[in-house]
Amino acid sequence: MTVKNEPNLGINYGWDLGESGFNLQMDENLKAFGALIQIAVISTTIGTPPGSPTLGDRYLIPAGATGVWAGNDGKIARYIDAAWELYTPKSGWIVQAQDTFQLWHYNGSNWALYYSRFTKYADDTAAAAGSVPVDGFYVATTGELRVRLT
Repeated sequence: MTVKNEPNLGINYGWDLGESGFNLQMDENLKAFGALIQIAVISTTIGTPPGSPTLGDRYLIPAGATGVWAGNDGKIARYIDAAWELYTPKSGWIVQAQDTFQLWHYNGSNWALYYSRFTKYADDTAAAAGSVPVDGFYVATTGELRVRLT
């Protein structure tokens, strides 16, 4: 049977019953799990691969990156086995940047701050007028994420 490619993480599946599966493709799958489950990156702004990366380091490659990251804007780079592996994001992925504590959301074409998806309101009254439900989220005009309580 022809092995298929799963659309969310990009892992392989569909081996025939009894087929080993523990080959190069299974190794790729296991490495993808390690790189892409609960993605936390060191930075979303560092555009040059560090000179002495640590095993498992991950970065969201910004526009204009250089070195081995050049031309890979928006991909996730992970350092493993003395090399950088690159992963193309899928729509809906969320990444946490450890240097800024920001969440980033991939919408299928580019990365945006996760909270930029929410409309800004001055307070709960304005949020209610804007159809934000009780317990729904909105961004205060001061920039913090809030839950509408009333």
